[in-house]
Amino acid sequence: MLSFMWGSGRPALFNHANLAPETHDRLGDLFGGAPLHYYRHINKMVNSGHSAVKFDPANPRYAVLPDNYLTHAAQIGTPILFIQGQDNRVFADSNIQCHARLEAIVPGRHKLHVFPGYGHQDIFMGKEVHLDIFPHLIKFLRGHCHD
Repeated sequence: MLSFMWGSGRPALFNHANLAPETHDRLGDLFGGAPLHYYRHINKMVNSGHSAVKFDPANPRYAVLPDNYLTHAAQIGTPILFIQGQDNRVFADSNIQCHARLEAIVPGRHKLHVFPGYGHQDIFMGKEVHLDIFPHLIKFLRGHCHD
């Protein structure tokens, strides 16, 4: 059910071998429902040339948000580490594409790391992430922290 809801392929969310049995047994507890509104917003972004756009620009509740989230990307100085598993079947290469777009706007500010042998969610909840993934995150954070 999770693969059907979130991606394409079997499995879509993770590589089963990367999950500890305890985690695998609790997947139903770890993933909640998602409203259809979520899918409507994703569809709008896909139909907007694969851009991060506001779902309802006319809604005054969201007036302070930009209609297109990349409009002011050059002014945001915070570096981003985009990560994803090589076998990601949820949003496929969206992190790779977003990094490429930001790289064109502000070259060198953001980084991308694709982890071989990992899917979408197992890069956070896999049994070996403390060895395979987290050291990369810590290195990035330490490289950008200020004393």
